[in-house]
Amino acid sequence: FGRSSKGIGQMKLEELRGEIDRIDQELVLLLEKRFEVTEQVADYKIRNHRAVQDQERERCKLKQVAQMAGPALDAEALEQLFRLILALSSSTRKS
Repeated sequence: FGRSSKGIGQMKLEELRGEIDRIDQELVLLLEKRFEVTEQVADYKIRNHRAVQDQERERCKLKQVAQMAGPALDAEALEQLFRLILALSSSTRKS
Protein backbone atom coordinates (compact mmCIF):
# COMPACT_ATOMS: atom_id res chain seq x y z
CA PHE A 1 0.00 0.00 0.00
CA GLY A 2 1.67 3.27 0.93
CA ARG A 3 0.18 4.91 -2.18
CA SER A 4 -1.79 8.09 -1.99
CA SER A 5 -5.28 8.15 -3.44
CA LYS A 6 -3.90 10.39 -6.19
CA GLY A 7 -1.46 7.63 -7.19
CA ILE A 8 -4.25 5.07 -7.33
CA GLY A 9 -6.33 7.45 -9.41
CA GLN A 10 -3.43 7.95 -11.81
CA MET A 11 -3.01 4.18 -12.16
CA LYS A 12 -6.70 3.85 -12.92
CA LEU A 13 -6.44 6.65 -15.48
CA GLU A 14 -3.53 4.91 -17.23
CA GLU A 15 -5.45 1.61 -17.25
CA LEU A 16 -8.45 3.33 -18.80
CA ARG A 17 -6.27 5.03 -21.41
CA GLY A 18 -4.69 1.66 -22.18
CA GLU A 19 -8.15 0.19 -22.71
CA ILE A 20 -9.02 3.07 -25.06
CA ASP A 21 -5.82 2.42 -27.00
CA ARG A 22 -6.73 -1.28 -27.37
CA ILE A 23 -10.25 -0.41 -28.51
CA ASP A 24 -8.87 2.10 -31.04
CA GLN A 25 -6.56 -0.57 -32.42
CA GLU A 26 -9.51 -2.95 -32.81
CA LEU A 27 -11.56 -0.23 -34.52
CA VAL A 28 -8.79 0.41 -37.04
CA LEU A 29 -8.47 -3.30 -37.80
CA LEU A 30 -12.24 -3.63 -38.22
CA LEU A 31 -12.35 -0.60 -40.53
CA GLU A 32 -9.57 -2.06 -42.65
CA LYS A 33 -11.48 -5.34 -42.88
CA ARG A 34 -14.69 -3.47 -43.75
CA PHE A 35 -12.94 -1.56 -46.54
CA GLU A 36 -11.48 -4.81 -47.91
CA VAL A 37 -14.94 -6.40 -48.00
CA THR A 38 -16.55 -3.35 -49.62
CA GLU A 39 -13.83 -3.50 -52.27
CA GLN A 40 -14.78 -7.12 -52.95
CA VAL A 41 -18.44 -6.11 -53.21
CA ALA A 42 -17.53 -3.35 -55.69
CA ASP A 43 -15.45 -5.79 -57.75
CA TYR A 44 -18.36 -8.25 -57.83
CA LYS A 45 -20.78 -5.54 -58.94
CA ILE A 46 -18.43 -4.34 -61.68
CA ARG A 47 -17.91 -7.88 -62.99
CA ASN A 48 -21.68 -8.38 -63.03
CA HIS A 49 -22.47 -5.03 -64.66
CA ARG A 50 -24.26 -3.65 -61.62
CA ALA A 51 -24.12 -0.14 -60.19
CA VAL A 52 -21.39 0.01 -57.56
CA GLN A 53 -23.15 2.53 -55.35
CA ASP A 54 -26.53 1.51 -53.93
CA GLN A 55 -28.14 4.53 -52.32
CA GLU A 56 -31.12 2.53 -51.03
CA ARG A 57 -28.76 0.06 -49.31
CA GLU A 58 -26.83 2.96 -47.79
CA ARG A 59 -30.04 4.56 -46.48
CA CYS A 60 -31.09 1.26 -44.93
CA LYS A 61 -27.63 0.74 -43.43
CA LEU A 62 -27.65 4.22 -41.86
CA LYS A 63 -31.08 3.63 -40.38
CA GLN A 64 -30.00 0.22 -39.07
CA VAL A 65 -26.84 1.65 -37.49
CA ALA A 66 -28.76 4.49 -35.84
CA GLN A 67 -31.08 1.91 -34.29
CA MET A 68 -28.06 0.03 -32.88
CA ALA A 69 -27.04 3.03 -30.79
CA GLY A 70 -27.08 2.21 -27.11
CA PRO A 71 -27.46 4.62 -24.22
CA ALA A 72 -23.79 5.69 -24.43
CA LEU A 73 -24.10 6.67 -28.12
CA ASP A 74 -26.09 9.39 -29.76
CA ALA A 75 -27.92 7.84 -32.73
CA GLU A 76 -27.44 10.94 -34.88
CA ALA A 77 -23.71 11.10 -34.16
CA LEU A 78 -23.37 7.39 -34.93
CA GLU A 79 -25.19 7.91 -38.22
CA GLN A 80 -22.81 10.77 -39.08
CA LEU A 81 -19.84 8.53 -38.29
CA PHE A 82 -21.17 5.86 -40.64
CA ARG A 83 -21.83 8.44 -43.34
CA LEU A 84 -18.14 9.26 -43.10
CA ILE A 85 -17.20 5.56 -43.21
CA LEU A 86 -19.35 5.09 -46.33
CA ALA A 87 -17.79 8.16 -47.96
CA LEU A 88 -14.27 6.95 -47.13
CA SER A 89 -15.12 3.55 -48.51
CA SER A 90 -16.32 5.13 -51.72
CA SER A 91 -13.30 7.44 -52.05
CA THR A 92 -10.91 4.54 -51.38
CA ARG A 93 -12.56 2.66 -54.25
CA LYS A 94 -12.06 5.57 -56.64
CA SER A 95 -8.35 6.00 -55.90
